[in-house]
Amino acid sequence: MLTNYVYKLRPNVTQSIKMSGWLDMLRSTYNWSLGDRIAQYNPTLTRLGFWRVKLLTGHNQTTVAG
Repeated sequence: MLTNYVYKLRPNVTQSIKMSGWLDMLRSTYNWSLGDRIAQYNPTLTRLGFWRVKLLTGHNQTTVAG
């Protein structure tokens, strides 16, 4: 028999501000890590250069020759 529990958070103002700060920190860490993975995948382009080249050339997908 499966039992499911559902918990609803009802934080007060102080707790809500603290959780919002945590989410901002996690989001920025994720975005930085994603940018680092992209930079590792294609080391010839800088982070900003990669996006500029992608926007200027209009390529939506990257193809890998193998």
